[in-house]
Amino acid sequence: MADSAFKDTPIPDWYNGNLDLNQREIYRHPDGYIQTEHSIGSNFDGNDDYRVRLPQIIGGKPVGWQAAEKNFFDTGEHLGVDFRRQNETPSAFHQRVDGKDIALHERQAKYYGQEMKDWNDQVNQAKSSFAK
Repeated sequence: MADSAFKDTPIPDWYNGNLDLNQREIYRHPDGYIQTEHSIGSNFDGNDDYRVRLPQIIGGKPVGWQAAEKNFFDTGEHLGVDFRRQNETPSAFHQRVDGKDIALHERQAKYYGQEMKDWNDQVNQAKSSFAK
């Protein structure tokens, strides 16, 4: 569980997922780096009208894209759904939603007392450990 110094880390106002961010299972990498979240954005109609943020830490371990989508269809669990605004370009939409993804991961790192300065390097290393 999180250190008491971080227990009051607020969940962002825009978070509309159905998972309790304060009770996520922790995956511990061999180097000590932890993850409670790694997510992918998915839409299921081939358009850029919406994106469902799917968790890729399931059952305390990292999973690939297909397992994340299967988990969503089996359980309905997600980390939020974003819709493209009227007149918003697909590029602007993805940039806005990517910003939310990063903010969610940063929030989790703060909550669990983990340093984020090497976040991109850690995420890229974590991706290589995910099941295909």
